[in-house]
Amino acid sequence: MERKPAVAVVFHHIGPYHHARLNAAADRLSVTGIEWSVKGYDAWGAANSAVRYHKIFLLSETTEYYPEKTELRRAFIAFPVTSPEG
Repeated sequence: MERKPAVAVVFHHIGPYHHARLNAAADRLSVTGIEWSVKGYDAWGAANSAVRYHKIFLLSETTEYYPEKTELRRAFIAFPVTSPEG
């Protein structure tokens, strides 16, 4: 099995455009899409294709709230750290 370089990308909401770009990147990279909150759709509509990347939500409810930098640091510190070697 071939190892792919890894990347994580953070969005307030992963809409259809971001979803398509992350799926395309997942063809060549190990992609993690990080979203502030659970939200199935927005003004641009809902993504209508399968997710080919790992998707994580920082908050378990839908919100328009933007966390402060200190809150983001605390949230990201909670993520497990993995080494490039696996």
